Amino acid sequence: MIEKFEKSRPGSDNMDSGSGDDQNAAVSPPRKKRYHRHTPHQIQELEALFNECSHPGEKQKQELSRIVCLETRKVNVWHIESM
Repeated sequence: MIEKFEKSRPGSDNMDSGSGDDQNAAVSPPRKKRYHRHTPHQIQELEALFNECSHPGEKQKQELSRIVCLETRKVNVWHIESM
């Protein structure tokens, strides 16, 4: 009689194998954010602008981001990190 009760509980027939989430976590570890390195051309253009003008305006940053194919936000971050 107890055997019937244990078999009717949800998940009792699959207790040794773990949940599907546990199995997926073991197969594919969480992905790390990829480190983005700038190309020599991008660095050259970024340095040229910031050497010419230490505090470029928003329009200058937008133009530079278009030239070096980076988001304006990444141009801003590069400037902050290079100081």
